[in-house]
Amino acid sequence: MFEELRKRMRAKGLKSVQALAREADMTDGTLYARMRGEKPFTAWEMVRIARILNIPLGEIGEVFCGQDMRRGKSAELERAAKQAVERQRRKAQKALKERGLA
Repeated sequence: MFEELRKRMRAKGLKSVQALAREADMTDGTLYARMRGEKPFTAWEMVRIARILNIPLGEIGEVFCGQDMRRGKSAELERAAKQAVERQRRKAQKALKERGLA
């Protein structure tokens, strides 16, 4: 499962799931469970991994859900990832304002 994700890992020079888990601040067990399809990736996990592997938001559905995924689900996943990024951006802006840095 997740062959495209594994290809992206290798292209980035990450040779093991453990290495990606460390980079993504996840436990090995959690990432293994996600990659075996036992549990779905959360939007936050997908966004963190996409940033590490330089995966554009438009390709998240292909990488995390496989090529046989219905278009509706892929669009839904892409929206969820974009929303997670926007929430993170707003949170960072708020923190900067609170510190008087923005």
